[in-house]
Amino acid sequence: MPTLTHIYHTIVIWSGSGWLTVALGLASAGNEVLMIERWLIGGDCTNYGCIPSKALIHAEGDINDSLHSARHIRDEFRHEETQENFEKKYPYLTIIKWTAVFVDIHTIDVGWVQYTGKNIVIATGSDPRLMEIVGVPPEHIFSNRTIFDVENIDTLVIVGGGYIAIEMAFAFARRWVSVTMLVRSDRLSSGVNDEFTQAMLLTLENIGVDIRFNTSIESGNEKELILKNTSSWQQIPPIFEITKNTIPYSHILLALGRVANIEWLDLKKVGINFDTWWIITDSYGRTNYKNIFALGDVVSGNRQFTHLANHEGRGIIQSLLFPYWKKKIKNPNIPSVLYDREVEFARTGLTSDEAIEKYWADAIITDRMDFTSNDRSRTESDTTGYIRIIARRLSLQIVGAEIVGKWAGEIVSTLTLAIDNGISLYKLRSTIIPYPTRSDLMKRLSDRIVIATLRNIWAELRWWIVRHIPLFIGIIIWASIVGAFLYFKHASGKDNVMLIKDLYYFITKTTYGPLVYIIFYAIRPVIFFPATLLTFLSGLLFWVWGGFIYTMIWENMSASVAYFIGRFFGSHIPELRKSPITLDSERTFSSILFTRFAFFPFDIVNYLSGFLRLPWLPFALATLIGIIPWALVFIIAGSSVQGIENFSLSGIRIDPMTLVYSVILFVISILFARYLKNRTTKQFTPKK
Repeated sequence: MPTLTHIYHTIVIWSGSGWLTVALGLASAGNEVLMIERWLIGGDCTNYGCIPSKALIHAEGDINDSLHSARHIRDEFRHEETQENFEKKYPYLTIIKWTAVFVDIHTIDVGWVQYTGKNIVIATGSDPRLMEIVGVPPEHIFSNRTIFDVENIDTLVIVGGGYIAIEMAFAFARRWVSVTMLVRSDRLSSGVNDEFTQAMLLTLENIGVDIRFNTSIESGNEKELILKNTSSWQQIPPIFEITKNTIPYSHILLALGRVANIEWLDLKKVGINFDTWWIITDSYGRTNYKNIFALGDVVSGNRQFTHLANHEGRGIIQSLLFPYWKKKIKNPNIPSVLYDREVEFARTGLTSDEAIEKYWADAIITDRMDFTSNDRSRTESDTTGYIRIIARRLSLQIVGAEIVGKWAGEIVSTLTLAIDNGISLYKLRSTIIPYPTRSDLMKRLSDRIVIATLRNIWAELRWWIVRHIPLFIGIIIWASIVGAFLYFKHASGKDNVMLIKDLYYFITKTTYGPLVYIIFYAIRPVIFFPATLLTFLSGLLFWVWGGFIYTMIWENMSASVAYFIGRFFGSHIPELRKSPITLDSERTFSSILFTRFAFFPFDIVNYLSGFLRLPWLPFALATLIGIIPWALVFIIAGSSVQGIENFSLSGIRIDPMTLVYSVILFVISILFARYLKNRTTKQFTPKK
């Protein structure tokens, strides 16, 4: 099969919304781009998704008139997005209609010829997940790819409870179609059971949608479907209980999720990593090959939104045009909008539960305001919905928002901009917003939150200080140490070497020196001074036995200090406060003992033990025993450095045999930790 010698800058596989961004952007910059499309240009968004669905939502008339209008608008987009129009407008763009198959990491086979590109972008999108229903003729089952070309829908059964299912339920129910939704779980959308989701549910009920939770289809015939309960505990809310086992239908719409289009690309042949159905990429959108990118629905972990694919496309353009100024495209804040003719549901940033999990409950402020308080909504006699803002306490940095109401999708962009750029409610409320608009409610809500914060500013400041006590203590201690050093240096007129020499003799030759060292070691977790370094210095300053005695005292003290610091922070997590980790004393002792012998990072174990609220006594006993080999390894290593008292690099020497003893002890400790792990695993593994 011939391979063209011409090498393209980038080959883009398929022409969904992501390709429009990447291919047209690169071609506009003067780079030769080859786009290979298997079916229709524009992908799902133009042909089966965003465009026809929104056209249907806003169409006038009954369902047949509305579907005809939606098809007409969709066809207008199709006539604009043609190969001829794109190639005429973008001279550096070439489009081929065929299936693309990988030959190697630079070459694509299209059946009769092979094309080569420096870079390849996979934008193949996804297909609707389908299923067969026993007894139901296949011609009665539809997906988003076929439902817009149907006529005379009078009784529609939608299988699914996600965004597509809900949006289609709105669209058809408002066209006087009898709509029933069958949802396998006990809630709508993404599993979040909050006011936002409940608002969707209430709106669906108000327009006559019959929602059956914990329900799926068992079988059917040409006119009826036999339902089955999918709840293992039979806990269906009373208002949604199945009162009959069969329902009539004329059409069935499957909205069961999506499956990536990758099966025909032959990814295994070239070794591109993917997990079952989705391609794995890094934060720049690259696969395991740096010249092969993937974006949109086809990427593992991606939310399936057109605006996300466009966002990723822009980042890939920057990475390809400016390889030394690559742009990360994994943006955790992806706004979403569920559309309806009368009311929209928009969300951006964190939900309330996510914000509490990330920042703790007492560090979050959540407030809402209804559109009944908005003058524009009142003039339109449409006051349905609300705006909720989630912000960090005191700083009032916006971390999340949700909007239910007319034109919510237009308002959410402002709040998304604020979240992405760290804009606080203090700044947002100072923005001049035209009046009367629905966005004005966002500003009024900002005013209320800011005023409430400023009214209680002293209480807010006290809360902030208490939350940061460990940080303040650490800063004060460090400032005191540095200040005392600088003051003594200035008063004595000595240089740094002389001061360090005086400190050495004070610690090693005076009565109070070791006591000061012990105190410093005990408070070390507050100032985040490495325990390993101080233990090494113990051997250097006090030799093996002296260093070991002092270390056993102060190491255990500092472990407990770190433990209670972690416990202080853990007490602010509601889930941990209500339900602490329930490890018994024996298991806690074994687990901590293992981490000590295995040389796990000392302070991380201490902080986490307190944070998870493990029992203190077994933690302390395991630490007392477990740090013996840990301490000896670093103390012996420190004692191998000889001649330090001369404070001259030429006089310092290393005793190699002492270092060997340290390494041998380290190996023995690791082996014992492995034995301890195996023994503990057997001890706490239930017998069959």
